[in-house]
Amino acid sequence: MQLILNFNKSSLLTRNVDGHIPLHCAVIQDYPEVLQLLIDADSAGSSLRMEDGMGQTPYEIHSLHELTVRLREFSTTRDAGISEISPSQVQERKRYDTDKLQVEVPLLRSTIDALVRDSKLKDKTKLAWELNAFVTMMEARLRTALDAEIAASNTRKPVEPKVDKNAVDQSDIRKLRKVLLAGLAAAGGSSHRQLVHLIDVQRSVHANLEKVNHTRRHTVKDEGLGEEEEGEVQVRQRGMIFQYHGHSVLNPDDK
Repeated sequence: MQLILNFNKSSLLTRNVDGHIPLHCAVIQDYPEVLQLLIDADSAGSSLRMEDGMGQTPYEIHSLHELTVRLREFSTTRDAGISEISPSQVQERKRYDTDKLQVEVPLLRSTIDALVRDSKLKDKTKLAWELNAFVTMMEARLRTALDAEIAASNTRKPVEPKVDKNAVDQSDIRKLRKVLLAGLAAAGGSSHRQLVHLIDVQRSVHANLEKVNHTRRHTVKDEGLGEEEEGEVQVRQRGMIFQYHGHSVLNPDDK
C-alpha cells in the first residue's frame, strides 16, 4: 500500500464498482494500519468525508458495522444464558467516550462560534450563555477523563511490541475506530462532506443489479424444472393464447 501511495496518490480517490475509494474499503475490512496510511497520505482530509456509492461516509460505514457487531455479540451472550456469563465476557464501558468527545466537543464549539459570527445566534442571550456553559463543562470533563486515562496507562507496566517486518494488517474494529476518530479530529471542520456524483451512484446500482441477476440466473439454471412442470409448459405452448401473444409471455428473456 505504501509503495502504491508513493508512486501515485491519485489512487486515493479511485472508486470501484460499488463507489468505494480505498479508505472506504479499509474501514469495511476493519484494517487500522491501512487506514492510517491512507489518512496520512491525504493531507487535505477530503477522503474522510467522502461518500461511497450508497451516500455513506467512512464514519457512517464504520458506525453501522460496529452496531451490527455489538448486536451480534449481545445476541450470542443472551443465547448463552445469564448464568453462563463470566466476568471476562462483560466489557467495562467508560463513562465518557473520550475518542468520540475529542471530535464532537471542538466541533460543537466551532459550530456555536460560527452561529454567533453569522448572527444566527445572538450573543449574550440566555440560549447563547447556556450553550457556551454546556460546551465549557464538556471541555472540562473531557480534560479530566483524558488525565485519568493517562494516569491509568502510566501505572501499567509498558510492554515493548515485537516488530514483524512481514506482518499483515489484522482486522481490529476497536483500533480502527480510534484511528478513524483521530483522523476526523485532526481534519476538524476544514473538510466538508464530499457528496458522491450521480454517475458513481448509477455505476454502483448497475453493478449490484448485475450481481443479483447473475445469481438468480444461476439459481434457476441449477434448480431446473421437474417433469410435471416441463409437461405443463409444453401444453401451454401448444395453446391458442400462447400462439396469439407469442412466447415472450412465458420466456421473457427471449427477445
